[in-house]
Amino acid sequence: MKKKNRKKSVVDTLWDIHKDKEERKYRRHREKLALLKEIGSESNPSKYQSSSDDDFINQNLPSTSKNTQMRTKLSRLSLVCDKHGISDQSAAAIASAVLKDVGIMTAEDPLKMFD
Repeated sequence: MKKKNRKKSVVDTLWDIHKDKEERKYRRHREKLALLKEIGSESNPSKYQSSSDDDFINQNLPSTSKNTQMRTKLSRLSLVCDKHGISDQSAAAIASAVLKDVGIMTAEDPLKMFD
């Protein structure tokens, strides 16, 4: 018995679209995991340091404001944001959201906010 060439049904088309989306989602997930592995490996820490990082950390300038500020180098965040074309403002918003989510930054202590 020969199989007739038949047109795809709407259900078949939707199923193919769903499979394609899932495959792309899985591929993006694998790429993110690979990137996290690369970033998380401490085998080459100099890869993430710039020459100005040490200069910035060693500056002990007196604060002119009453509030203290958190000054932390986030070289990995900078690297990933630059790699993916994320603006500094967007990176600051993302970092602040993460700090809020993990409970490091609260409404009572907004001094750890990135800007």
